[in-house]
Amino acid sequence: MSARASAPRKVAVIGLGKLGAPMAAAVAWRGIQVIGSDLDSTKVEAINRGEPPVNETNLAETIRAGKARLRATTDLRQAALDAEVIFIIVPTPSEPDGGFS
Repeated sequence: MSARASAPRKVAVIGLGKLGAPMAAAVAWRGIQVIGSDLDSTKVEAINRGEPPVNETNLAETIRAGKARLRATTDLRQAALDAEVIFIIVPTPSEPDGGFS
């Protein structure tokens, strides 16, 4: 017999930039509670308003679809304490036009 692991009930995504915001939105869209955290309060406020903090294809729609399960905070400690699984997304270098380097 094999045991099947259940999905976590709450995930934290630390870093809400070009990679973290889409990841947080996609996980919430899939039905899991997500708390995103970032030091940049403008990104946090955008997520909490249901708006994308970065320009990414279909991100606005994905955020709206998972809005009931997605929230954000600048309180990294609280985000980590509230989660069963934590993803830490570090800054990714980008070109002056915003594309990935």
